[in-house]
Amino acid sequence: MIQRDEILRHFAHLIDYPQDSILTRLSELLNSACEIDLQVSEKLVEFQSSIESDTLETLQENHIHTFAHNPKTALEVGWHLYGERYERGAFLVMLRGELREHGITESTELPDYLPQVLLLLASMNNQDAVELADKYMLPAIKKIEEGIQKIDSPYVVLVHALKIFLELEFCTISDGVKP
Repeated sequence: MIQRDEILRHFAHLIDYPQDSILTRLSELLNSACEIDLQVSEKLVEFQSSIESDTLETLQENHIHTFAHNPKTALEVGWHLYGERYERGAFLVMLRGELREHGITESTELPDYLPQVLLLLASMNNQDAVELADKYMLPAIKKIEEGIQKIDSPYVVLVHALKIFLELEFCTISDGVKP
């Protein structure tokens, strides 16, 4: 049975700048899709259908077009939460400490880079993961999803699948219990 942390790691690699392993990662995730929510599985199949005939270069160009040229679709969680305000700096410092504490090597990106934060989420205990996802990740993902809707990109469905997965796994209800 595929575990939540493994699914998060797959999502981190899928939403990151595409490497040769993107289709392998997607296939591994889809092989376990029966253990994932049906909506998430359907979105992942749709993503696979839209990229399976693309070259790596095309995928990379698509990724840049989707995430690098528009602040509304940037993959920096803190940017969507705080913009350039001081709070983003404090958020980056907090994330850097969490990454270090969980033994995650920082990439060349800032600590709030979505794939990095997904790897962090995968390594946290449930209580800390729920807080990080509910308080920071989901609000940022929702803003990314709003921005990406206006772009013709296969990543639209991947972002949507990630949002659904995070909501199912981490959303809390008023008494603080995971649904």
